[in-house]
Amino acid sequence: MDSTPPPPVYLVPFARSVVDLLTIWPALQLSFEQSASHQSQAAQDSARSELATELVGAFLDAQPVAEESSGQEASADQPPTPESEEIEDFLLGWVFGTLDVRIEDESEISITRDLLNLWSEWSAMASPADEHAVRSSGQVIQRVERLAAGRRANRSQITAQLVDEGHVSGDEESEEEESMNIDDPSSQPSVARRHPSPTIDEDGFTLVTKSTHRH
Repeated sequence: MDSTPPPPVYLVPFARSVVDLLTIWPALQLSFEQSASHQSQAAQDSARSELATELVGAFLDAQPVAEESSGQEASADQPPTPESEEIEDFLLGWVFGTLDVRIEDESEISITRDLLNLWSEWSAMASPADEHAVRSSGQVIQRVERLAAGRRANRSQITAQLVDEGHVSGDEESEEEESMNIDDPSSQPSVARRHPSPTIDEDGFTLVTKSTHRH
C-alpha cells in the first residue's frame, strides 16, 4: 500500500508564491542576464519555474510519510521544513550548474528565510476556502505578491513599448506571457529533488560573477 500522504491543500498557492519570490530575486535576474543560455524572457521564465518546482519538491520531501506521522506529535503550526543550509546550498548550486554564474552577495540567505516564512504562512490554510484569508493575513505572502506584481507590470509596460517600436513581435510577447502560467507542481516532472540578506526589495545585489569554468 502506498504510504505517501496526499499533498497539502496549500501546495499550489505556496508554489505560486515561490515563483513570485524568485521573480523578485535581483541576484537571480542578474545571473540570467549574465548567462549565455538564458537571455530570452521565455528561457528565464522556464528556468524560474523549474527552480520553483525543485524547491516545492524539497518541502514536500521534508514531510513525514504516513507511518512516521502517525507515531509523532504533529504540529499544525510548524510543519516540517528542509534545513536552511540545504536550501541555501541548493540555490547556489542550481544557479552555478544551470547558468554557470556564481552568486556572491549572500542573498540566498534572505531568499531561504522568505521561503520558510511562506511555507509557514500558507500552512495555516486548512481548506481551499481558507486561501483568501490566509493570503490576506500573511505578511510575507502579501509583500512578495505585491513586489512580483509590480515587477511584471513594469516588464509588460517595457514589452509593450518595444512592440510599439517594432523591436519585439507580438508573437514573442504572447510566448513570454504563456510561459508565466503556473501549473500544479504535483503534475510537473521533476529531476532528483535537491535542495532563497538584505531586504528582497532593496537594490544592491550586484555581486554576481561569471564563472570561467565548471568544477
